[in-house]
Amino acid sequence: MLVAAAPDASIAFDRSGQRFATAGGPEGGLKLWFTSLWPVNPAALENHACTIAGRNLTHEEWSRFITGYSHSQVCP
Repeated sequence: MLVAAAPDASIAFDRSGQRFATAGGPEGGLKLWFTSLWPVNPAALENHACTIAGRNLTHEEWSRFITGYSHSQVCP
C-alpha cells in the first residue's frame, strides 16, 4: 500500500507489535501507525520486500536496515 509519494527513511516497531512508526517521506515527518488498521507480520513484510527488491538483501543492506537479527536469506 502506498502511504506517501516518496519512500520513508526508517521504520520502527514497538515491542507489543501493536504500533509502528515511519520517518522521512516527502513531508520529512514522523507517522505513527496502528497494526490493527495495517496488517503487519514478519512473513508479510518478508514477502513484500522480496517482491519489491526481487532479491535478498546484501550483508551491508541487512546491517543497515535490520537490527537485532543475523543476516539470512528470506527470498525464494
